Amino acid sequence: MALQLFHLFFPFVLVLLVTTTAVAAVATTDQWDTAFATFYGDMSDKETMRE
Repeated sequence: MALQLFHLFFPFVLVLLVTTTAVAAVATTDQWDTAFATFYGDMSDKETMRE
């Protein structure tokens, strides 16, 4: 019974893990960091733009 449940849910867990890893990898690129820093810097009147 437990092995059947494992075989049922393992593919979903694997897809979830791969998806969250891919989203995290995209969200931590330098472009996103610059965009977030610029937005929050502008909102708090601090200059955060990098050359």
